Order: sequence, then C-alpha cells, then structure tokens
Amino acid sequence: MSRGGRGLSPEEAASWARVASTVTPLDLARRRPAPRAVKVSAPRTSAPEPATAASAAPVSSPHRQIGAHGLDTSWDRKLVRGQASPDFTLDLHGCTLDAAHSRLLQGLAQAKAMGARL
Repeated sequence: MSRGGRGLSPEEAASWARVASTVTPLDLARRRPAPRAVKVSAPRTSAPEPATAASAAPVSSPHRQIGAHGLDTSWDRKLVRGQASPDFTLDLHGCTLDAAHSRLLQGLAQAKAMGARL
C-alpha cells in the first residue's frame, strides 16, 4: 500500500531538515540483531490414525426463548404509554466498572431512602 499525498512544500521540507539535523541516531551496538532466517523442513508424514467410532452428540432439550427482562407487565405498559415516569434515574456513562458499581449501589440506597418506586 503506497502513501499517496501532496508531498512537502519547500517551507515544510526546510523545517523537516532542521528537525532531522538535531536528532542523534541510535547506538548501532544496542540495536537488536536482525532475525536469522529459519530453515523450513518438509513436514513429516505419518501413518494415518485408525478410524474410531464417533461419539454420539449429547441430546439437548431445545432452549426456551427468554424475552428482555423488565418490570412486570403493568408497569411496562404504563411506561410505554407515558402514564408513569421513573422516580429516579441514574447515569453511569463515563464511569469505570468499579466507579459504576459503587455509584449504582449508592444510587439504589438513595432511591430506596427517597421511596422511589420505579
């Protein structure tokens, strides 16, 4: 993948030359040695393993489809219709996991103290 671009203007080239002249190269003795070429040998072939009887797949019962968890149906209906609104909201965006966990516990305690129902 090549880098297309506009190139440097004469002013930018002069600035770059000034910056590049102030840089000292790394000590060549401290550089990592170049990786040595690894000799690749042909893969060994072995006798095929004798076929074994395949184990039967375990019989599993079909999974139940579980809907999204929420409040009970009557509260869900009231919220959707706009007949009820939450008494307490808690925004955890921007919190780390630990901060969100402690803020959640504090928020639940605060909502309980306020008597918030929803």
